[in-house]
This record gives sequence, structure tokens and C-alpha cells, in this order.
Amino acid sequence: MTAEPRPEAAIADPDDEDVPWSEEDDDRTEETLAWLRRKRQAHRRAKGREMAVLVYTVLIAVAGYGSSFAVSFLRGLEDGSGYADAARDLRAGMPALCAFVAVGVGVLAARDALWRGPVVVPGPSVGWVLAQPVKRGRVLRPWFRLSAGLALIPGVLAGVGAAAVVKVTGLAPLGKALLAAAPAAVCLPLLAVALGMAVERRPAAARAVRRWTGPAVLVLGALAAQTALAANGHRSPAVEQAELWSGPWGWAGQPLVDAVGGSAPGWPAAVALIAAATAAALLAAYRDAAHVPTARLRERAATATTVSSVAWSLELRAAKLAIMDAGGGAPVRQIRLRPPRGRLGRHLVVAWRDALTLLRTPAGSARPRCGRRAAPRSPGSARTSAASAAGSAWSSACSSATSPWAPWPSPPGWRPTTSAGPPGRRTASVR
Repeated sequence: MTAEPRPEAAIADPDDEDVPWSEEDDDRTEETLAWLRRKRQAHRRAKGREMAVLVYTVLIAVAGYGSSFAVSFLRGLEDGSGYADAARDLRAGMPALCAFVAVGVGVLAARDALWRGPVVVPGPSVGWVLAQPVKRGRVLRPWFRLSAGLALIPGVLAGVGAAAVVKVTGLAPLGKALLAAAPAAVCLPLLAVALGMAVERRPAAARAVRRWTGPAVLVLGALAAQTALAANGHRSPAVEQAELWSGPWGWAGQPLVDAVGGSAPGWPAAVALIAAATAAALLAAYRDAAHVPTARLRERAATATTVSSVAWSLELRAAKLAIMDAGGGAPVRQIRLRPPRGRLGRHLVVAWRDALTLLRTPAGSARPRCGRRAAPRSPGSARTSAASAAGSAWSSACSSATSPWAPWPSPPGWRPTTSAGPPGRRTASVR
């Protein structure tokens, strides 16, 4: 059989205006990134010199101030200082201690992703590069890879430190301790980066982090208490085994538990589980890195710039306010408390207002809500002013009980006025 000739309409003509558009026809990724690399060469060299000076200063400080402690520690080892009690306590508390460290790393990574996250692109790159016809993955995924690589540095250092402690206390040789700490040192930082990517990419995950931070802190407190009790001889083998097999926080610690002489016979299976979980989480996070909305990237770039600038000048309060603003601030609990009624209602309105505020925003009672300006009054108008103030307080308090945005009912003489700032912000003035 002979092949039928293709119709002329099916042959794509590059000069034909009716040919459907494709992304490859308008792709300027390589050209844009090459132009950026040429323009940023001088800036990168300057930043490299600054980073080299910073690393040199830190090394000099560590060598100068930490050498005395290292020398005294090594002399103690040569003198035969015993660590039998420390070794016994460490062996007893190792399961809960590993879970505590893993959960703490996850909580820190999730909270960090509320205002920064693994993909933090500089403001000029967000405003100019992403507006060009480029592939977002080529621009955003290198930042994700950089965050994952940087997260491995403290993880590996912590693993080496844990292996050194195990060696010094005589629980295991250095080589065995290093191999036992390797899964936690590598997998936990990468899992933390993947968790941060999920929080940065999905608003539902960010809301869940804000909702469950308090219970997670309580879990950390319970694990710390369990570690202290286990070190003092009060152990629960059933609880420890449940922690070791309940998730990645326990899987990562099983090789160390087995290395120090604890009960973890299934640690090879735990290592396989945490390796598979890390690979799956990294793959999902790598896909999500190319789909972070531009508006969110712009907000995080501005917040990161503000925090870094005020941190170097030690303005910690400004940094805290910037992080709280980016993280959504303190959540307001929609709690309704029935206002006081009857003959004593107007006398109890202030107490009712304060109780409602404490129930809705417990941490907001220490922050000033508005300013007051005292004006001189004549003695004859004192009684009239007190009555009008009580009536104004009652009306403002009752109206704020159902207000979704005011956690503190308005005091007398206070009227909200809109400012020229971002939407959703209000300033208070007293007339």
C-alpha cells in the first residue's frame, strides 16, 4: 500500500498566521537568564567578598573563644574523666530525645515558611524576571535546590556533634555513631524543607500551621518531660516504641537508639521508610516550587528584605512586627460573651469588655490599643461627661461583640479612621 499524500492544510507554515501558538515559540528563558548572569557578575563578586569576610570573622571568633573550651574538654578526656552517669541517662532518654529534636525541626520549618519558605526570590527578580516570557520552573527551582543544600549543612554538623557525644560517653565507636546519625542528619533537614514548601505553596497548609502550632508546642513540652523522666529512671517502653514507629520523627532516631544499646531491632526497616518518605516529599516539593503565586513571592521578598535589614541594626521589634504581619498576625477567636444586662449592666461593661478581649486574643492585652488625650473639664460638666462616657462605652461594646474585625471593643471617644497604608489596616484616633 502506498501512503496517501498529506493535505496542504496539515503542513505547518511558519509564516502562516493561523498556525496555533505554542509556548516554545515565545520562550525566552535562556536569553533572559543569560542576560541576567552577565548583569549580575559584579554584584555577585561583591556579595562573595562580603560573605568571605563574614565567614572569616565567624571562624576567628569561634577559634578564639571556643579553643579554651575544646582544650579543657580534651584534657578531661586524657585525664580519664568518667561519663558513666551521662551515658546511662543518654541511653535511657534517647527515644524521646530523638522525637523531640525531629518534631522541633518540623515546627521551626513550618513557622519559618509562614513568612519566608524555601523559595525566596529577590524583589527585582520577582518584579521583572517572572514578568518575562520565561519558564517559572527555571527561575524558582534553583532557589529550592539552594535551600535544600543549605539545610543539609546544619543537619550534617548536628549529626557529627551527636556522634561525637556518643563516642565521648563511650556508648559506641565513632564510625558506628556516624553511620547511625547519618539518616537523621540527612533526611530530617530535607523533610523540613519539603514541609516548608508545602506551607509556602498552599494557603490551607499555612492555616493549619497557625492552628496547630499551640498543640505542637505542647507535644514538645511532653517529649521534654518524658526525656527528663526517662533519664531519672521512669521509662515507658510501650510509649517509646509507639514514638519510634509513629512517623519520621521516630524512624530517624532508631539507628541511634540501637547504636547506644537501646531497643530498636527493626531499625533497617525504619531507615528504608524514612528514605522513601524523604524522596517522595522532595519530589512533591520540587514540583510545587514552580507553582508558587507571584503575589506571594513578592510579599515574601519584601518581608525577607525588611527582616534582614532591621536584624543587622538589632531592631528586633521591627523584625517581629514584619514577621507577624507576613504570617497573618495573631488569630482572633470568634467568641461571643453575652453582654451584662439589668440595673448593674452599665457598671459591668468594662469588665465584660476586658473578659471578651482576653478570651479572643490572650496575647493582645499587653499591646496598647489606642491613645487617650485628657482635656480639662469644668467641675459642672463632670457628671454629664461620666454619664455620656458610660453610654458610649455600652454602645461601642455591644456593637463590637458581633464585629468580626475588632477584638477589643472601642473605648469612649474612639473612632476608626482609614489610613493610606495597605488594605485591612486601621489607625485609631481619639477625637
